[in-house]
Parts: sequence; C-alpha cells; structure tokens
Amino acid sequence: MEYDAFSLVTRELVKSPRECADIRTISAISRNNELWTFLGAALADPSNQLRDDLKSGLMSLSAFVLRHGHNVLVGRGNTNVLIDINMAIMRGLRGVCDL
Repeated sequence: MEYDAFSLVTRELVKSPRECADIRTISAISRNNELWTFLGAALADPSNQLRDDLKSGLMSLSAFVLRHGHNVLVGRGNTNVLIDINMAIMRGLRGVCDL
C-alpha cells in the first residue's frame, strides 16, 4: 500500500515540469506534500513500532521534503530531489539495497 502511494505521487512528479511552471507541477508537489505529511503523522503515532532511529530519520526527511517542495513552488528549485527521495523510499519498501 505504501509503495503504491509513493509510486502514484512519484509518477505525477516525473510527468510534470521540473520547475514550478504550471498546474501539473503545483498539483504533484501538493500530492507529494500530502503523502509526506501523512507519513510524518504516522511516524509520530505512539503505536508506531518502527525503530526510533528509523522514525527519527524519516521524520527529518519528511521535514526536508516539505521545505523543498515549498522552495520549488516559489521558484527556488526543481522536483529532481523530490523524485530521487521518493524513488529511494520505494526501493527501500521493495527491499532493494543501494550499495
């Protein structure tokens, strides 16, 4: 389920212009922000059983993704790093290790 959510949002980011040029980019960043906000809330839930170091790392990553998405929206960046991060998360969810 998590993989599918990341796949859908990442596909939207890939199909949209990398800079905040039109509504497709704005929509893709908005959906990406929703996904990462949901993930952050799930990580903060006391019943979440992930290791604390993993939760902490993902929470920091979530904060970075949200800040970077905002930067793209105001013309100070592009979506490449957001795509790269989502792809890395997808590889992790699939159990593929980057060496």
